[in-house]
Amino acid sequence: MSQFHLSNGLTVNLIDKPGFLSQFAVVMVDFGGLDRRIKLANENLVLPAGTAHFLEHQLFNKASGDISQKFASQQAQTNAFTTASKTAYYFSGAGHLLENLDLLATLVSEPYFQRASVQNERQIISQEIKMYQDQPDWQLEMQLMAQLYPGQALAEDIAGDLNSLALITPEVLLAAHHYFYQPQRMQLTIVADFAQQTVTDYLQRSALWQQLGSAVMTSPATWPVVESSQTAPSGVPVPTANTKLGLGLRGANETNLSQAICLQLDLELALTTLFGEMSLPVRQWRDAGLVDDSFQFNTTVERQFNYVLFTANSPRPQELQAVLQQLLQPTVLLEPTLFERVKREMVGNILFSDDALGGLGLESAELGFYGWQTADIKQYLSTRKVIDVQTQFHKFLQNSQLVNVQLVGGDFEK
Repeated sequence: MSQFHLSNGLTVNLIDKPGFLSQFAVVMVDFGGLDRRIKLANENLVLPAGTAHFLEHQLFNKASGDISQKFASQQAQTNAFTTASKTAYYFSGAGHLLENLDLLATLVSEPYFQRASVQNERQIISQEIKMYQDQPDWQLEMQLMAQLYPGQALAEDIAGDLNSLALITPEVLLAAHHYFYQPQRMQLTIVADFAQQTVTDYLQRSALWQQLGSAVMTSPATWPVVESSQTAPSGVPVPTANTKLGLGLRGANETNLSQAICLQLDLELALTTLFGEMSLPVRQWRDAGLVDDSFQFNTTVERQFNYVLFTANSPRPQELQAVLQQLLQPTVLLEPTLFERVKREMVGNILFSDDALGGLGLESAELGFYGWQTADIKQYLSTRKVIDVQTQFHKFLQNSQLVNVQLVGGDFEK
């Protein structure tokens, strides 16, 4: 991978894939659901919950219509997503690379927020929120996050709620776009065969990319009154055939961005050794009917937070919680032979994913915000020793807060 910066501060990552017909490009913005404050010269503005996600949807709307149709006319598919800390816009195709890059720049840089389209989008997102609020897995995760981060933006759904959506106006969207969608907060990653392309020259002379974020930020004439951070859904009973257990660990914030990636990788190594498919305890739990294939864990380490979530269906949730907590003690040791197998598998997965252009591009863009590249991940994993990972994992456990939630027969027990 080669990397350079445009004069406006945009970071560009080029990943050459000789012989590949497929192409992929993504713009990732360091702006997500938890970013709720805009600092102006004389005032601080608070964004309604769901603004980042709403903005992502609305940027596809242009004066000429839905920009997705223009991508389609050039044999490309486009999409986007919003997380707690990032927003990404991307396309994949097999030709017209420079033309599609023009469209990608237009997509992220040219807001067109009309009241009618904003109102229509508000209704669409409202329906989406109502649909997944009936899902037990969503309820379980939101309850866990509400206990881990009470009263904080991270405990709110990325899409917001019906009350916060009512506060999102064209003025709010425009202010958020002008403030956060600046080239210094973006990573552009392009994955393609560059043998017949002049991508570097194109970007250096492209007015669309060079003028990214050049609009002047002004204070909106009107601004909604946003209440202090709300709590997550209160646990409205939802039908479920199984008892669901959720367990969460909130770790101490890692302020060093590069060290955040180290922590993420070490936690994945440790947790996969303890709770992955090759783990003896997990296989025993399955054989005993304590868990089924729904048992999973995920690790999230970001610039302002880090946590681990365990979720599972279980007929004996108290027993499952007890055995989980037994393996989450700072005295538990990682089995060296299994650790090495897990490490080799993680490295192998990275090597295998090199041919999946979308995943490779998205990972490279996100790693860029932390000063890492995919090759650095492989190098780090290859050199980690069980004793070092164990020490890091024990430190995380000693400084973490544990919570649990049970969803039983349509009701919550904490």
